[in-house]
Amino acid sequence: MLEIRKRNDAFKFLHHFIVLMEGQAIGFGQYYCCADAEEEWYGEVQLNEIYSIDYLIGEEAQLGKGFGTGIVGLLTEAVFQKNNSKRIICSAGT
Repeated sequence: MLEIRKRNDAFKFLHHFIVLMEGQAIGFGQYYCCADAEEEWYGEVQLNEIYSIDYLIGEEAQLGKGFGTGIVGLLTEAVFQKNNSKRIICSAGT
């Protein structure tokens, strides 16, 4: 929740989205420029051209219905509208 509390300060580089279905929140998505995240796991790459996306479906009943695919598509579209974007990474989670 630190990211939410400091979204206008230390984490202003994050672009958060809530996924709604019929007015109910069922998921979450975000993207950010890797250079702004100041994380060490990226290795030796041109970070100002790489964006990371994260997403989840938080309602088990909505899994397997294509919402994740839709979220990835929308996040990808938003990232590639940025002038400097060349690549997107997304780490798998469980």
